Amino acid sequence: MQTPQNVDGVQTQGENIADNGGIREAFRAYQKSVEALGEEQRLPGLDELSPEQTFFLAYAQVSGGKE
Repeated sequence: MQTPQNVDGVQTQGENIADNGGIREAFRAYQKSVEALGEEQRLPGLDELSPEQTFFLAYAQVSGGKE
């Protein structure tokens, strides 16, 4: 298990802004895909989550770690 480390928000501000813009654009692309192709099937075991919630859960899982 890794030891938790603090990061300086001032030093990572530019990256944080870019990450927020990236997820916003990715979600817009996802919404356009749903409009064009229809809503996708829910994942087994996660069927209580909406497709939008599943999208953000996947994002959180990928971006939740410190590199």
